[in-house]
Amino acid sequence: MKNYNILYSALFTVLTFSLEIGALNCQTRLRNSKIEPQSIFKFGCIAGPLLSQLDGDGHTGYNKLGIYAGLKGEALLSNSFFIEVDLTFSSLGSKIPQELPNSRIVENKRIVRMNFVEVPLLINYKLPHKTYPLNLEIGMGLKQLIHYSVEEDAFSARLKSFASLESEINKRNFSGIVGIERFYKDFTIGVRATFAINYQYYNKAYFDNLQQRKSVDNLVPLLRSYYISLVGSYTIFGKKIY
Repeated sequence: MKNYNILYSALFTVLTFSLEIGALNCQTRLRNSKIEPQSIFKFGCIAGPLLSQLDGDGHTGYNKLGIYAGLKGEALLSNSFFIEVDLTFSSLGSKIPQELPNSRIVENKRIVRMNFVEVPLLINYKLPHKTYPLNLEIGMGLKQLIHYSVEEDAFSARLKSFASLESEINKRNFSGIVGIERFYKDFTIGVRATFAINYQYYNKAYFDNLQQRKSVDNLVPLLRSYYISLVGSYTIFGKKIY
């Protein structure tokens, strides 16, 4: 916990310093140039659907539908770069796909729900294209698990019980983020891919037994979340600098 506090303090200090320097530099450039006034600071809301999956659940594919929603803030660093910080809620997890006729899948019900509060920190680059204005974004996020639940039938639970992992789930995670968005005035719409850097759950016994060639079929090896989100945002207000 002490290491996390040091890391949070360092991130907050770097972010605050970057915003202040960026804002001062941008104000100077705008005042000394003939370009149109721009918003140095913007605040708004962001929301959209997402599709997620979990590594380690035994079923690949983005089958779990969820939502991504919250608030966002932006600070302009230059004509091409700006920093974005969000505070959002995301509902992630895993879902076994619908069984098809003649399917060999005998597990007919398992839904893993993992709800997070996230704080993404992104660097955005505005592509120099006036007809189709696009932003490229890359960054990292801090996720805090606030709810974990599992729906699974008796057969699935006998094979691999995900409900029993609740007390062992890592509630704090870091993630990497890449995305692209198109903007028009106060509106943007984009696609983001988010992937966990560390595990939500890691079963050391599974990999030890695997190396010793023992049966490990009934153990959950690991859990790590991935999701793709389609997000739209709207700028509620911003500060104009001339």
